[in-house]
Amino acid sequence: METFDINQFSNDTRYAEAVARIRVLETRLLPARKFLRMAEREDWQGVLDELRGTDYAEPLAQVDSAKELEAALVNTTLQRHRIVRELPIESHLVRAILSWHDFTNLKILLKKEWGDHSREGALSPLGNISSEELKARLAKHQPLPRALQTTLETVEQDFRKNHSLSRVEILIDKAYLEWVRQAFYRSSIPFLHRFIDYRIDLLNIRHMLRWRHWDAAPKVDWQLFPAGGVLPREKLELLQKSDNEKLASVLAFTIYGDFFNRAMTFYLQTGELWLLEKLSDDFLTAFCARTRYTAFGVEPLIAYLWVLLQEMRNIQLILRAKYLRLPAEEVKQRLRRTYD
Repeated sequence: METFDINQFSNDTRYAEAVARIRVLETRLLPARKFLRMAEREDWQGVLDELRGTDYAEPLAQVDSAKELEAALVNTTLQRHRIVRELPIESHLVRAILSWHDFTNLKILLKKEWGDHSREGALSPLGNISSEELKARLAKHQPLPRALQTTLETVEQDFRKNHSLSRVEILIDKAYLEWVRQAFYRSSIPFLHRFIDYRIDLLNIRHMLRWRHWDAAPKVDWQLFPAGGVLPREKLELLQKSDNEKLASVLAFTIYGDFFNRAMTFYLQTGELWLLEKLSDDFLTAFCARTRYTAFGVEPLIAYLWVLLQEMRNIQLILRAKYLRLPAEEVKQRLRRTYD
């Protein structure tokens, strides 16, 4: 990863009290060893036992099923979101980050409406608009919040033309990242610019690798790729054009080179991209961890929201694994990096 000088943080002393609150919340994040022990437990009751001595303990007191356990965990995350929303800090940046849940819910609802019933994902209650309200507005054809409404109109038009749910998913991911980029670039904070550009690059890398398998569309449709990022288009094109033997070296001299080589070795052996997705998230977590060296500014808040999302993903992964009775070692490999 490229260096990020501590002097590049905004160091805005107006946010000193807010950052102090974030530091308290950071102490309540689960450490890596806790996730490893949760993965090793036999069932969801074992996961519950591991969580009793943590910040999740109080809402878990009356839990009697795996479904109730996950609901209690989500409620704890909601409480943490409320604390963040109440901080005297840039609220539009918080809304931008949390809109990931809104865009994901839109994706799930549209794919279901337009014919994809193979994987009906659960709607997230963690967005800026409740999942039930979003569902109701779509059903009644009522206007959505501006960013979602614009996205809806774009994907409706594209679906009428191409009848592709894969394109719908990609376009919604693109719309989310461009929405956040617009919000972040209104500031003059280098950390925010770098964070969203990294996210755009990492998404574009995955999209381009998937394009290798779209034999019917050899020419890349760049309208599906979000603007921004630090990788030039020529470098992304090499991900599609390179032979398998050269694929791992395409990003060798970029900031993503170290983990990309490992991910591509796995990808060429298995055809699976989950390791790339995990290592991409870990890359962003490592970048966010640098905000622990600043006492002021908005950066620790944005970093905390990202790491909190990874914590929730880890818990949900472990609970699904218990339901499917997956081996503990397989689960451990997929766990996202923590702050500690």
